[in-house]
Amino acid sequence: MLILPVFSRFELEKTASRAGLAAMLLALGLYYAAWARYFTRRDPLLLYEPLCGVPLPLAVSPVICLLAASIPLRSAPLAVAAVVFGVAHIAISWAEYGRLIQQETNQ
Repeated sequence: MLILPVFSRFELEKTASRAGLAAMLLALGLYYAAWARYFTRRDPLLLYEPLCGVPLPLAVSPVICLLAASIPLRSAPLAVAAVVFGVAHIAISWAEYGRLIQQETNQ
């Protein structure tokens, strides 16, 4: 889902569209960096702990990527879907992070 916009036709004539593409690529880079960090130590908390100052990077970065992609793609449906997805994904990730922290403190 995150890579699909890369193969779509972008409208890059406007500065906002180029900025959206740059934000999309940065968010995608953050997403893969967060996975790489996790796979180096296999600690479940690393799936949720901040990376480069971004809280819940595996939940926030896909939302940013999709929102940013909606600009050069000129896609209002993608923007709406990204917001709905973001609210749910971030809330669930935040709850799971809290559960893992609580589990760590109880041990």
